[in-house]
Amino acid sequence: MNSHFWKNCSDQEERAFLLDLNLLRQYDDTWSDKEKIEVLYTVSRSINQHYLTVKIPKRTGGVRTLHAPDPLLKMIQKNILMLLETRTLSSFATAYRKGGGILPNASPHVGKKQLLQLDLLDFFDSLSFPKVMAAAFPKSLFPDNTRMLLTNLCCLNDGLPQGAPTSALISNLIMRPFDDYIGEWCKERGVTYSRYSDDLTFSTNEADLTLVKRKVEHFLEAMQLDLNPHKTKYTDQSMQQRVTGIVVNQHPQVPRRYRNKLRQEIYYLEKYGLADHLACLKEKGEVAESLIEKQYLRKLIGKVQFVCAICPESTGFPDAYQRLQKLALSFEK
Repeated sequence: MNSHFWKNCSDQEERAFLLDLNLLRQYDDTWSDKEKIEVLYTVSRSINQHYLTVKIPKRTGGVRTLHAPDPLLKMIQKNILMLLETRTLSSFATAYRKGGGILPNASPHVGKKQLLQLDLLDFFDSLSFPKVMAAAFPKSLFPDNTRMLLTNLCCLNDGLPQGAPTSALISNLIMRPFDDYIGEWCKERGVTYSRYSDDLTFSTNEADLTLVKRKVEHFLEAMQLDLNPHKTKYTDQSMQQRVTGIVVNQHPQVPRRYRNKLRQEIYYLEKYGLADHLACLKEKGEVAESLIEKQYLRKLIGKVQFVCAICPESTGFPDAYQRLQKLALSFEK
């Protein structure tokens, strides 16, 4: 649709368009059309009041700040997400999409002689209001006032809030020009590229990856994005090569240390019982005091599922999964 179409759009037509988006469909029997419009604009004008800020410790140290929307804003954002899910993403983006994940991100890099890993600095915070509006709500699809409203409903402090349902997909829409251009540029030079959120991975058997890094920096500079200088990593096959936590030297594999630690954890649980094992972990400070048995078991089963999904041939894990599942069922009775 040509963007000029919306230039002649009346206020009444734009309100009808906004209502057709059905962002408050759960309140069809509660609010009038006028009230729905008022609610959307009121929420957008007081957006900071609709978030709860939560700080979560990172495994690598420091904290990750999440902004959780309140129930009303979360519902609106989920309805916006349904509109955006029809949009086409780059094939080089492997996170936050159907069929994506850490395994599809890592698999293309298996067995490559050289690996380059880059990290985008302050990724979500750097995806600013104008970037969101241009990529997620372009002029060709939305009238101006609606574009502004929808962008307000998806942004916080001029960035994408981690914790909002819409942020992940919008980040992929913003990065699509970069992904498509760099991906094709790399392919022509014998380099494989994939992106998982803010993690960029390049692998090759022959190309010069330092040239790739310079090309990436120039493109990101034009987008007003930066690389994290402390997270650039070159590895060759003489070292363990990991992509989004998966070893890719010969075939996709969960690191041996992770598997051994998980086997030990299962062994102690089955030897001493869930209650005593969890109490011991708490005493050592390895888990939070507030963690209950059911939660711990669910996390442990998730770890075993992860290993089975990445390397189903790993000895003992499929059987352990069945035993842990049987134990988990006892909590449901």
